[in-house]
Amino acid sequence: EECAAPSPTEAPWCLLLAPDLPFGAVEWWRPRQLVLLRSTCKAFRSGQSHEESLFNVLTAGLGAPEKVWTRITNASALYDLCHRLFEERLLIATLPKVAAAAAGLSSADPMARHCALTSGGFSLHRYMRDVEGQIPKWKPSDCDVFIPCGCAHDAPIEELERSQAVWDSVLDHVQSSMLSLFPGELVPGMVTVRISISHDGYM
Repeated sequence: EECAAPSPTEAPWCLLLAPDLPFGAVEWWRPRQLVLLRSTCKAFRSGQSHEESLFNVLTAGLGAPEKVWTRITNASALYDLCHRLFEERLLIATLPKVAAAAAGLSSADPMARHCALTSGGFSLHRYMRDVEGQIPKWKPSDCDVFIPCGCAHDAPIEELERSQAVWDSVLDHVQSSMLSLFPGELVPGMVTVRISISHDGYM
């Protein structure tokens, strides 16, 4: 007895194949997973080419400005851009959560959203691409992170330990994220993370 072909309009496929949901809603659902799912069944492709699907991910799923994708015409370049945008936004979204958890802050605390910020070459790369419409040829293997919370060197041991926990968590998270951002191109020794911890914060 033949099994009925899965329908891309029925759950869970309608969600997993949508370019905006759950794309970006959970960390494990990346552009790669969407591409692989479409490749498993002809019905999942819904008559769309690989390029058309990735274009929808860029626009509907990631909201990429036209100046970023207007000159890209092949599927490989579209996928690379989808992957890069997703990994960058995932890092930016999760970095404050990692720092807040290490600092013992609840997600409801107003400081939790701003307790770790990216800057330097990583942010400049995004600005040149997303705002100025340039596609930099260099890659931000250097990532600066500013943590607007710290403690003086003569602070109580509990405060020093908490500050160190934030440092360690952020360092591990950024290194891991940069390796995911450029798979096969960077190895741990190639990623440099500079973290500035202020002395006038709440820690």
